[in-house]
Amino acid sequence: MILTFIISLNYSLSLHAQNISAYTDYRGYLQAFDNGMFKQLEYLPPKSYKFGASSVAYIDNRSDFKIYYKGQTYPQINAADFSYFMTDYLVAFKVGSVLYIFDDGNRKTLSYYNSIVAVNDSVMAYFDDSNYNLSVYYRGKTAVLESSLLDKPKSIKTGANTIAWVNQS
Repeated sequence: MILTFIISLNYSLSLHAQNISAYTDYRGYLQAFDNGMFKQLEYLPPKSYKFGASSVAYIDNRSDFKIYYKGQTYPQINAADFSYFMTDYLVAFKVGSVLYIFDDGNRKTLSYYNSIVAVNDSVMAYFDDSNYNLSVYYRGKTAVLESSLLDKPKSIKTGANTIAWVNQS
C-alpha cells in the first residue's frame, strides 16, 4: 500500500499539464484557461478557434484572426480567403497564397506564392511556387530542402518533427 502511494506520488510529480485551453461558454463567449486562470477573450461568439500547448488561435465574430499567447492577444489580419493550422508550438496561416508563421510571439512571412503546407509539432514544410523551392521552418529558421523542382512535390507528410515528401521523379 505504501509502495503504491510512493510510486503514484513520484509519477504525479513528473507529469506536466498543458498550460492553456480554450472553450466557448453557455453564452458563446470565447474563454481561455491559462496557467490556472480563466480569461474571457471575446464577448461575441467566435467563428472558429483552435488551441495548442502554448496559444489559442481564433477568428472572431468580425472575421479578424487573432492569437492569444502568454496572456496577450495579438491581432493578425482580416480572415477573408483564409486558412490556419495549429500545433502545440506553431500557428501557421494563409491569406490567399501568402503564408505566415506565428512562433514564440512573432509573425513572419514565409512565402508570397504558396500552394502546399504541411505542419506538425514544431516543424512545417511548404512549397514556394515563385521559386519552386520546398522549404522547412523549424525553431525560428527556414531552410531549403529541395530546389529547382520542375513541379510541385506529389505529396508531403509531416509527423512529430519529421518531414517526408515524394518529388516528381
